[in-house]
Amino acid sequence: MKPISRVFGVLSALAIAACVLVSACVQPAAPSPQPSAPPGAAFPSFAGAWTGVYEITSCSRSQTEDFMQYCPSLPWITITSKFSFEFTQTANVVTGRASKPHPSDPPAPVVTGTIDASGELVVTERIVDDHEAIDGYTRTKDTTWRLKRSPDGGLVGTLFVRYDGSGKQPGWAQYEGVIRSAARVN
Repeated sequence: MKPISRVFGVLSALAIAACVLVSACVQPAAPSPQPSAPPGAAFPSFAGAWTGVYEITSCSRSQTEDFMQYCPSLPWITITSKFSFEFTQTANVVTGRASKPHPSDPPAPVVTGTIDASGELVVTERIVDDHEAIDGYTRTKDTTWRLKRSPDGGLVGTLFVRYDGSGKQPGWAQYEGVIRSAARVN
């Protein structure tokens, strides 16, 4: 009987060793992605159509002729411009389009932004106006909007815009602005 119990003892030891090896080799399942906010967290609503006016508060540019239009040479001139947004929202993720602040801008791309814990929505868009084949230049416009809901139900915030040109229209211009008024229209 001793040889059989020894065989069972060896088999038991091998079975335990195999279990230890197998469990050491098996990787645990990757954790599920966590929501970016706790369940039930309330976020300000940016959904809907918005219109407003922003004022340029600072502006700088290269000295090339094609970019002279972006910053007036008279510092007491106040420059304002209209804007609009069309946003949808799911929890803290906002998707939509910004308006074309300048009629010659190409159509605005669809953008997505995230509302952070402070309630700020940051939306960044890039528009490439490629006229290389026809007119020999390309102009890129990068815009960043930093938006919050105001106590009166509108929007407050800032924007930063940078234009870069290449080809026959080299140069750059950039400006910063602040939202002076904004309201939801639907």
